[in-house]
Amino acid sequence: MSFNNYVITIDRKIGSKGIYTGQKIAEHFGFNYVDKDILRKAADVFHIAPEKLQNIDEKASSFWRSFVQTSNYDSPNIPGYQYMPTRRQVFEVQSAIIRNSVRESSCVVVGRGGNAIFQDYEKHVGIFLHGNKEFRILNAAEYLGVGIEDAIKAVERVDRERARYHNTYAGYTWTDASNYDLCIDVSKAGVDNAVSLIIDYIEDRFPELKK
Repeated sequence: MSFNNYVITIDRKIGSKGIYTGQKIAEHFGFNYVDKDILRKAADVFHIAPEKLQNIDEKASSFWRSFVQTSNYDSPNIPGYQYMPTRRQVFEVQSAIIRNSVRESSCVVVGRGGNAIFQDYEKHVGIFLHGNKEFRILNAAEYLGVGIEDAIKAVERVDRERARYHNTYAGYTWTDASNYDLCIDVSKAGVDNAVSLIIDYIEDRFPELKK
């Protein structure tokens, strides 16, 4: 893979402030922030509403949905059934969209296997954000607008789904530090300190980006 632009990818555990961090990094360097726009463009490719596609975004496919969608029937004649792409198809389309985005400009990519896509790319920095469970639950409750009990369930479920997603499609263990350039415990470092640490690291790697 040979592009002229830079790409910063951020994998994160839910509640680790990945979106906020990604936006701040993009703002600092003047990079394009790539997140929900990927979902919208992928939905356009499949001719479905983004909110429908969001249900399978960054999750591993269930056996039944995979069986139905990879059968000989592109659109089974089942009352109320609406065809949905497999998660493998979504991953491949989103990967192509991400690559095209980086061809056009330097980007910060949050989630969606971005780290795997650019693993061997010279101008790539892979970040992993995590934190203790209490910290993440409180942040998830605020972000999702739910109570603590629902936030606990969401954290546990999303952690499982993202782990399966990366194992299945990105091809590596999601929480293995050796897959990233920089791993930060945001619950200990603090969110803004984490942003500063990432900026310092990127500028050390690529001095030409210093302002």
